[in-house]
Amino acid sequence: MLLLNYMLALVALLMVAVPIYGKKPHCAKCDHEGESKCGFVGIGEKGTRVCRKGCWTVNNLVCQTNEVCRERPIVHCTTKAEACAGCSEFFNHCKNDYWDICDQQCQVKCAQKTCDLDGGRCDTDCVMDICKK
Repeated sequence: MLLLNYMLALVALLMVAVPIYGKKPHCAKCDHEGESKCGFVGIGEKGTRVCRKGCWTVNNLVCQTNEVCRERPIVHCTTKAEACAGCSEFFNHCKNDYWDICDQQCQVKCAQKTCDLDGGRCDTDCVMDICKK
């Protein structure tokens, strides 16, 4: 009888311990299955992450060292030179055709979104309303 009590206690302990210790590791949550975005996929590597089963997971697309990840129009890797094309032209247009403050605001915005730090999106993100015709 004592052996039966020990066995029942062991089974009860396992029933409690397995769900606690068998949980999946913590993940970065996402809401839209199949959605892709740019992000870090390794130490210093940029590439794509995809939403699978409620967690952001690394996709098979890893950008090379001379490339950046862009999310528009679709998630893809492109060279830094191509990603940043248009930034300096936009600043020159802004400086020549608008007030000086316009150029300063655009430069500050683009400095926050530099190609190396933000996936090369400065050519689209730093077009502020004040600088548009």
